[in-house]
Amino acid sequence: MVKHLDGIKKVRRPVMAKDTLPLAPNPKTADKFSNAAGAAPPRSVDSAQNLKRDFSFSAAGMVNESGPSPFPLGKFWFNPSRLAERAKQKRHQRESASERARQAKEEKLKQQAASRQERLITEQSAAEAARLDLSEEKQRQEKTRRAKNRLRAEKLALKLKAKEERKKLAAERRAARKKAFAKKIKKIKNYFKQRAKRFALTGAAVVVVLIAVVGGLSYLVYSRPRTDNLVTVLVNRLPWPAMIVNGRPIRYSAYLDELRLWSDYYASEAGGEVTDKNRLVREKLIYYGILKKLAVAYGVKINDEEKQAAFKQFAASAGGEEKLIDKIYNEYGLTKETFIDKVVYYQVLAAKIKRTFIADDKLHQGATLRLAKVSALLEKNKDDFETLAQKYSEDIHALQGGDIGYVKTNAMNEALKAVAQNLAAGEVSQVIKEEDKYFIVKVYDRKTNRRQEEEVWLKQITIFTNYDFDEYLADLRARAKIWMLVK
Repeated sequence: MVKHLDGIKKVRRPVMAKDTLPLAPNPKTADKFSNAAGAAPPRSVDSAQNLKRDFSFSAAGMVNESGPSPFPLGKFWFNPSRLAERAKQKRHQRESASERARQAKEEKLKQQAASRQERLITEQSAAEAARLDLSEEKQRQEKTRRAKNRLRAEKLALKLKAKEERKKLAAERRAARKKAFAKKIKKIKNYFKQRAKRFALTGAAVVVVLIAVVGGLSYLVYSRPRTDNLVTVLVNRLPWPAMIVNGRPIRYSAYLDELRLWSDYYASEAGGEVTDKNRLVREKLIYYGILKKLAVAYGVKINDEEKQAAFKQFAASAGGEEKLIDKIYNEYGLTKETFIDKVVYYQVLAAKIKRTFIADDKLHQGATLRLAKVSALLEKNKDDFETLAQKYSEDIHALQGGDIGYVKTNAMNEALKAVAQNLAAGEVSQVIKEEDKYFIVKVYDRKTNRRQEEEVWLKQITIFTNYDFDEYLADLRARAKIWMLVK
């Protein structure tokens, strides 16, 4: 039978004989209950006996408040009142445990809240302290920066002041030196003013003596034979000029060396016996002087590599280097180095100056203007090349429209070959400049002959300059201002 007591479901069960024995209290349970409910100490033996008397036994069965038990005899059951009491105690214990747990939880929450608040206060205090420290550090840094700036400004002011003082002192020193110098100049002027007549007479005497000495020595140098020993000593010790070409003196010693070493070579170069070798040497020296002046004007310079390359070409045309060296040594008494420094050097110099002369439009103004007109007309219509050639070309091919026919590439000069090889059929070249003419070419066709040689069909417009490099040098020689001192 199931009864509900105080909201707790209770189930009756048979009570065995062994269950009728007195129940000894469990020390642990008793302690637990006593601690939970705040009850008295554990029960004594009398309490166990009283518990025993709570049960009523019967031979026919157990009797309870509801009457005889319906179960068979010999079965014992707990007293419901006792069960209710125990349930009540357990409920009270649970409520006490819940209360203690709640109180413990509240206490723990309070402690956590207090700890959290204390930690928050500590953190706030630390943050506040850090802010205060940061503010103090910023203030300290600001004070340090201001102090450094003030110190820097003071140092700069001191430097500027020292600089101004140095400038002032330097100006005072300059003024003092200037004043002292002016004083010395004034003193010297006064000295010479007082003795001007004496100095004038002394200077005139010195000039007269110098003129006399120079005149006497000049008379000895230029009147006596070049082979005289006194003349040799004087011209080697003093810079006596043999001639003056365009304001540039040529030393007498250089003239004598040239006459002694090169007169025979110059005579052979002239192609025959020359009766007046002195005149031939003088003309060579004038020619060399004109080339040197042109080299300075055009900025032309010769290096050792160019001289060596020119000597090899010269030797190849003369039958080989060894043959040339033997010839100049045995016939003229010249060495290789002397030959290169004199003959080869001026040959290379003249060739480079010649290229500059050809490219100088100022020396060929007439041809330049005529060719500029033709170039402008070709820019407008390149197909009108033949008509322009008939009208403006100055060579013998003008009547054929400038047609010069097929020309072998190997037979062209270097300037024309360099241009023609880079032109396609129908293209017109830029202006090609040579020593005696300026011209423009047009390529019409290319072919290969039976000998597998390339041939190019060309038409050209030619404008003659009528002024070559030899004529230019001859004009310079004619206009040269020459003062000849030797015979």
